[in-house]
Amino acid sequence: MSQIEKEEETQRKKAQITHQIALLREAIKQVSVTEWCYNEKSCEPDTWSRLGFCGGNRQSPLDINESAVVRNSSLGSFQFTGYDNATLLLSIKNLGHTVEVALDDGVSISGGGLNTEYSAIAFHFHWGNGTSSPGSEHRLSGKQFPMEMHIVHTINKLNLSESRKNSTGIAVLAFFINVAENTSFSSNLSTLSNLLQQVSTAGLLVPLNATISINSLLGQVDRTSYYRYLGSLTTPTCDEAVIWTVFKNPILVPASVGAPWRLQM
Repeated sequence: MSQIEKEEETQRKKAQITHQIALLREAIKQVSVTEWCYNEKSCEPDTWSRLGFCGGNRQSPLDINESAVVRNSSLGSFQFTGYDNATLLLSIKNLGHTVEVALDDGVSISGGGLNTEYSAIAFHFHWGNGTSSPGSEHRLSGKQFPMEMHIVHTINKLNLSESRKNSTGIAVLAFFINVAENTSFSSNLSTLSNLLQQVSTAGLLVPLNATISINSLLGQVDRTSYYRYLGSLTTPTCDEAVIWTVFKNPILVPASVGAPWRLQM
């Protein structure tokens, strides 16, 4: 074998090794995404630190200590675009670990201390199993709420995969949901709750047909009082790319609204 042939053979082997490394990295990435759960001991949240960025220093959710927060007068009010448009809520889908509502183009936020506009792509919910096991991810001074709603926005209209590469590429608005008695309710969350039986199995999807808007779900909840911090996605791979806005006051719903969620998943 000539010297030129030896060099060509070496280059071929290097190319093969590089390709194999790339395949291995992709396989590891896929395992990291799928090997997690909420309720099984082998893959529950306590085991997530080995997946992606879940062992990092900027992880969410937080237990927000209200006595220790510092007021930031520069944050200001939000401007909400498309939040009142019922035609922009496309469908509700069971993802296996949550239900998600997909959004069409035209929903965005600005202001609120954000440096640019962020476009909403979807919203989803976290819930528990009644008062014995509340389901909000964030807490306020140790208090956990029955449910939590997350509206996910990305910078520069990027998809989630691209925006998670930016340390401030995602902006999530988090709203607590609480059960109340003997009060007037302004949220239309019951409309969404009534659809849950139609998406009771992972993968099922139901069109929404312009029946609700984001504003109708939020109702009259106060959107001027909120907490802000830099954190991460709350499920693997826990990318540290999120500007979190956690609203202080919860959306109030009757107990009948919360019941169908406890039967899901």
